[in-house]
Amino acid sequence: MQAHEFALVMHFSTLDDVRTLVAAAGLELIAVYGDDGERIAPDRHESAADNFTVLAKKPALERQ
Repeated sequence: MQAHEFALVMHFSTLDDVRTLVAAAGLELIAVYGDDGERIAPDRHESAADNFTVLAKKPALERQ
């Protein structure tokens, strides 16, 4: 991966709002990690983490 193929975005939000914002941006959410480095389960709606690391990607284009 080249340096121009990803970006760091800092944003204050709740865990549920992070998921909503990622989906609204048209991205596929791969994983959310808490500030302790542990992956946060997709079914959790709250977290005591002070910050999250979100891994998301553009969805693959459908070929016809």
